[in-house]
Amino acid sequence: MNVLKTIYFGTMLTVLTIYHALLVLLTSFAYKLLRKPYPTEIGHQMGINWGRRVMALTPGWHVEFTGKENIPQTRSPFIIVANHESTADIFAIFLLGTQFKWLAKYELFQIPILGYAMKENGYIPVKRGDRNGHKKALEDCKVWIERGFSLLFFPEGTRSEDGSPKKFKSGAFKMAIETNTPILPVVLSGAGKLLRKGSICPQSATLKISVLPLVYHKEKETIDELTERVQEIVVSEHARLTGKTSLKNAV
Repeated sequence: MNVLKTIYFGTMLTVLTIYHALLVLLTSFAYKLLRKPYPTEIGHQMGINWGRRVMALTPGWHVEFTGKENIPQTRSPFIIVANHESTADIFAIFLLGTQFKWLAKYELFQIPILGYAMKENGYIPVKRGDRNGHKKALEDCKVWIERGFSLLFFPEGTRSEDGSPKKFKSGAFKMAIETNTPILPVVLSGAGKLLRKGSICPQSATLKISVLPLVYHKEKETIDELTERVQEIVVSEHARLTGKTSLKNAV
């Protein structure tokens, strides 16, 4: 059964990815023929459709979504901060249905068709261990914020092994302070059960998505203080969603 589920999911994901990536490329090419700049909002909407279809077409995957009313409906940018459990996280984040740019692994941009579509959408490549590349990525983030686009960060930097949020890195929060941009905490619980690390065999599970109210930088609050405050908010909500009471894994 696991073999069949793996074959189905791998085929479905590949077909949907190629289909939506080609739509981005064809749309981008059409704008180039018209000598007009490509509206990345169009391509991102295709990404939203891609994420929604992957979630909907995977048997056994269920979603409980709370806090949709906290997603800003204005064009003013915000920084989405989410915990990172699984590859399925990005499908889940697209369910927010809002515009954003996100930092993605450099290797994804090297995949034919997909990588070019991600580049056309304005997504930002970042290579682990490359300080200059990381600095350039953050500069690109600032440019997108100045243009009115929101950003997505997974501040843990890597997926949690046990599902519990780990210590947050400060990059997203430094960006928030420097650009005077509010933070939208998004808490994911159960994504690691949908797709386990190193596997493309989907498991039956329920993903809980909780969108919390915007967090604003307080006067004289340091980067570390803001980082810790948002981390505590995310960890507390994750504990509530999972029924756990200990916060020690986040320290």
